[in-house]
Amino acid sequence: MRWYLSDVSSGLRNSGLEILNDIIMGFYGRYVSVRYHNILKRNARFKNIYSEDDRCFIVGNGPSLAKQDLSPLAGEHVFVMNWFNQHKQFREISPEYYTFISPFAFTDYKSYDNYGMYSKFSELWRGLDEAFANTRRRTNLFLLLNQMKFVSEKNLFKRADVYYLLPFLNAEHGIRGVDLTGATYGVGSAPFSMLLAYYMGFRNIFLIGCDCSWAADRSDEKHFYSTKFYPEPKYEQMLKNTLELFLCYRIIGNFLASKDCKVYDATEGGFLDVFPKVKYEELFPSSMKR
Repeated sequence: MRWYLSDVSSGLRNSGLEILNDIIMGFYGRYVSVRYHNILKRNARFKNIYSEDDRCFIVGNGPSLAKQDLSPLAGEHVFVMNWFNQHKQFREISPEYYTFISPFAFTDYKSYDNYGMYSKFSELWRGLDEAFANTRRRTNLFLLLNQMKFVSEKNLFKRADVYYLLPFLNAEHGIRGVDLTGATYGVGSAPFSMLLAYYMGFRNIFLIGCDCSWAADRSDEKHFYSTKFYPEPKYEQMLKNTLELFLCYRIIGNFLASKDCKVYDATEGGFLDVFPKVKYEELFPSSMKR
């Protein structure tokens, strides 16, 4: 039913009937919210658990992280994402929060894959699972609701506290609010981490490793780790993806600004110019003098 509705939704968007699309998807989102109410209501424990004076760091996976010393983050509130567990300083940081907002990462590729993705991703799943066993503190892992069955069947992530999300709403027309106990906005891991941080009460957010440089850099590596296990998209598609991501950052940035939530970009270099830049080193004056 979900995939059928996705096809209908795509057709309605292309026909200009966005309002009808929103109505259909809204009904389905409410149906899922009710069906999985007991799962989603667990997320309420994160509501405003921090004060407006607290700060947090959202760490992407851009190539700039290969050059930045992340050790000062060990004493901070940190959100990481996707395959960040491959970073050499993962255990040193032992991040509190880990988001993986991808519908395909935890999937059984055996039935339809032609790229040998199952064996490659199996290795990545197990690597992430093992990483949680070697952190200094237990990690809160946020996944998609439709990955719950697969994670359970594969017996993954028993050494992390796993929470499931329903990122179902379209952020294209703006963001009205953030409620993790129901349907929320379907955006990528880094932008969603910003909404998650806001939900938790943070009002000072710093981005690191959000390079957004894929279309400008034609080298093989788009992250600090190897991405050769992913089929490379065509350049035109890469441009579209980049534009969509920039628009997503801007929409979320506008929403957060309206709530007096400040976002700064401390990425070394990069192309994201939606948020004011700050120097990473100046955020840790005592640490960097050692």
